[in-house]
Amino acid sequence: MNHVSLEGVSRDIFTKYGLTDNDIKVYIGYLGWPHATISEIMTILQLDYDTVWKITEKLEKSQFLKKIEGNIERYVPLEPYFSSLSDNLKKYRSEISAIKDQALAAQSGEYDELDASDGREIDASIQKVKDKIADATLTFMNRIDDARDNAEKHEDMLAGIHDAAHVLSMVEPVNTWFVIGKAGLITYLKDVIWRTKASIIIVTPVVVPEILELLAQVAYERKAQKFFFTSHWNLAQYGDIIRKMNVLGNIQFRQLKTEGEYWAVTRDAEEIMLAPETPKDEDLVCLVSDHPGYAKLYSQFIGPMFQANSQPLKI
Repeated sequence: MNHVSLEGVSRDIFTKYGLTDNDIKVYIGYLGWPHATISEIMTILQLDYDTVWKITEKLEKSQFLKKIEGNIERYVPLEPYFSSLSDNLKKYRSEISAIKDQALAAQSGEYDELDASDGREIDASIQKVKDKIADATLTFMNRIDDARDNAEKHEDMLAGIHDAAHVLSMVEPVNTWFVIGKAGLITYLKDVIWRTKASIIIVTPVVVPEILELLAQVAYERKAQKFFFTSHWNLAQYGDIIRKMNVLGNIQFRQLKTEGEYWAVTRDAEEIMLAPETPKDEDLVCLVSDHPGYAKLYSQFIGPMFQANSQPLKI
């Protein structure tokens, strides 16, 4: 996926709409990677799952992002600024209308007072009416000037947004992509566990404690889903944990015969991840795909290989 540079695009454009620094960071991430998944943005920005998920939900509700439904939910950035400008212009028109109504009401009141006055008060009343009209007219003109200034500011803002939009290049939706490095892989595993709808199989060369902890949490919260975790278990270290998690009834463990050489995931028979273990964490390259052909490849060839090299772990 191509990175799109946003150098020179002022963040002031976005702070005017109440976005926090992290909101802006995530939104610009989606601007640079249209059709991105939450896990891709997490990997790119190195933020945790909850932060990116909550900000993405906030941006979607605020119409800064649009969710693209599918096997894997993706998001595209929107520009809700025109509706904001329209709302502000409606507000300015309402204020101007209110000032006009106030001026007319003031004039009507003064003329009513004039009719009730005797001849000696007519001149004074006329002058008061003139003063009121002059004050109302001045206020009216000042408000018009304020409205014009605000409109010019919005025009400059929209010009900046328009210029920023021209540096963005939309990309076609992809079915296969890569995650680089061990940190990116762990982030992906957390994301795919949360996105599981029915079942997930996870294979790791060695046990990853934070993934085991997350599996326990999600398995407890989602009793209808099934979780399968294959790894090389040190029973002296993890035996008690496995016994407690087996009580949940919707998670199963398998023991690799030796320390593994691969990372793998298959989620809901829709999405797979494959990666060979590497000596250096930064050299790890994971292939992720929701292409039906890869799902078939895993179910018919790769999955049975892992089954043959492991056995159910019952404690």
